[in-house]
Amino acid sequence: MRRVVIIGGAGGAKWALDVFLAAGHEVIGFMDNFTKQWPSKYVPNLLGKAGENSGVLSLPETFYFVATGDNALRREITGNIVSLTRKFPTIAIHPCAVISRFASLGMGSICGANAIVGVSSKIGHGVIVNESVVISHDCEIGHYAQVSPGAVLCGYVTVGDLAFIGAGAKVIPHVEIGEGAVVAAGAAVTKDVEPYTMVAGVPAVFKKGLR
Repeated sequence: MRRVVIIGGAGGAKWALDVFLAAGHEVIGFMDNFTKQWPSKYVPNLLGKAGENSGVLSLPETFYFVATGDNALRREITGNIVSLTRKFPTIAIHPCAVISRFASLGMGSICGANAIVGVSSKIGHGVIVNESVVISHDCEIGHYAQVSPGAVLCGYVTVGDLAFIGAGAKVIPHVEIGEGAVVAAGAAVTKDVEPYTMVAGVPAVFKKGLR
């Protein structure tokens, strides 16, 4: 069992809370960006801001997890805490997720209920793998990327750092999603996606640049 501090307070933090509790860990408190809408009968223990109260995060018996859906912000916050504490974030895996023994997950990543990560796939640091996501064999997901609920990545798919795959999107084998790219919900991706562009539709086509 781990004693975990969650950085965040919106939907991502509530989801992380549920994942950690389901996995048998103890969440001792929350830092930063708090909301009022918490699960029924659950009163969060608010510990202040990570930059102002890094001492608790530095304790050897304390783990932390950065829970925000903003990919770039997640990377920034994690970098700041690592600089302050010299500690890297822990991993959150729901007990109903299926992770191949031959797959790898980077520090600070989360896998939701019914997610599947196939054999020889590599998940980078700070990656969000949402509920019911399928990441098939030999995929590579870059750091601080996000794969939304119900998305399916077939074999040999590469996803760049900070990329976002929308809910229910499908990506055929051997496709590369560039750094910072966005795949819209429900898209069917049949060819490579350039960095910092958005694609949508069936099949997915270029919609706009993101820089």
